Amino acid sequence: LARTRFEWVPQEDLAGSPLAERIGQKRTVGGLLADLRQSQRAFLDLLDQIIRDDAIYQRPAGAEWSIAVILAHINEARRYYAGEVQKVLNNPGTKMGRTVEHADRLQSINAGDQRLFDELREELIASHQQMVQTLSAMDNDDLQLEGDHVVAGSQPLLDFIERFMVSHDQTHVEQATALLAELQR
Repeated sequence: LARTRFEWVPQEDLAGSPLAERIGQKRTVGGLLADLRQSQRAFLDLLDQIIRDDAIYQRPAGAEWSIAVILAHINEARRYYAGEVQKVLNNPGTKMGRTVEHADRLQSINAGDQRLFDELREELIASHQQMVQTLSAMDNDDLQLEGDHVVAGSQPLLDFIERFMVSHDQTHVEQATALLAELQR
């Protein structure tokens, strides 16, 4: 079984996914940072493709979020989870994480469409720098420090970072890329 975004699923159900490729591999801080840099580059490349700033506020039929909402959410989530990692580094075993009903998360989503393009881009860069700064101060042994996740229980930082920073970024890159492709049709 492998832990995915919401539940444990048979590993064969993950075949071909980025998570499946990493299961069983020894992950390092350097590898996590490389993945975060890759998703950041993808976000910035996506923003470079947007010709009209107002495109980030559009929602194709059936889309739950606009690109602006995705960016506002990612910016808030990156800062939040970098802070949670720092909490566990400072005090192993401490509570970490949140539920989807967390007030700051919901506020970032609800206010996303009111944010300016340039402001969202600047925050994307700053939030990425905060994640990189937090992880760069770690060594590989720190990845085994455990925190007490509010939903999943005891969890090593490696799993927490993989799920809530690396995979979360990648999921929203894919979501934003699909939205932009739909908008450009």
